Amino acid sequence: MNRSSTQPGCVLVIDQLIRLLAAVALIWSALTTISSPLAFLSWALASVYVLAVILGPLARLTGGSR
Repeated sequence: MNRSSTQPGCVLVIDQLIRLLAAVALIWSALTTISSPLAFLSWALASVYVLAVILGPLARLTGGSR
C-alpha cells in the first residue's frame, strides 16, 4: 500500500478548501459590514484574495514559479 502518491493530492485538496473557506469568510464579512469604509476594505481584500486563489494555481501550471 503506497500512500505517498495520494498524499500530495489530499494536501492540495485541503489547501484549496481552506482557501475557499477564507474567501467565503471575507465575502461574508463584506456583505454584513455596516460601516462603509470597512465594507470597502473587506471587498478589496476579498477581491485580491479570490484573484490570488484563482491565479496562483494557473501560474504554477504555466511555469510562472521559476
